[in-house]
Amino acid sequence: LTEYNNLIYGISKEGGSESGGVLFKYNLNDQNFTILKDFTNFAEQGKEPSGLIIDSNGELYGTTAQGGNNNTGIIFKYNTNSGTFSKMYDFLGSEKVNWPMGKLVMNNNKIYGTSKRGGASNYGSLYEYDLTSSTCLIKHNFTLYDGRHPESGLIKIDNKLIGTSTYGVVTGTSTMFEYDL
Repeated sequence: LTEYNNLIYGISKEGGSESGGVLFKYNLNDQNFTILKDFTNFAEQGKEPSGLIIDSNGELYGTTAQGGNNNTGIIFKYNTNSGTFSKMYDFLGSEKVNWPMGKLVMNNNKIYGTSKRGGASNYGSLYEYDLTSSTCLIKHNFTLYDGRHPESGLIKIDNKLIGTSTYGVVTGTSTMFEYDL
């Protein structure tokens, strides 16, 4: 969930008319709930949205875990002022991002996120999407030795990104990681 102008914006990874997920808003003043986007055209809009963040202009950014041209997810933008949805980027697979999930972080006109799969060993990756150049770069490939399958997303503290992985180095554990920006 995220808040902008006394409205709560959120996503559900399932639900909607084709169970592809929804983007919604909730008005705190009148308690009105509105579905803004029903993810139905999976090739164009993706499926299973996550990672919602908002910038100072009221534009929401998020990812989908599936769908897009390569069925490896997309980055999308939703303009809260105009109600316009647009696909920003199709994850290609060649940059090793597959099933992006979790909370995103925006820093210096770049979006940072994690993927559950992909990366050099298919244990997930930390990626950076540059809003200015529309390019996506892998910043870290997860391995057996530093955590596998990050799903929870990221937070930013000082000049570091911090997140967790589902599986750690030792069986039955998870791992917390940090990345210097």
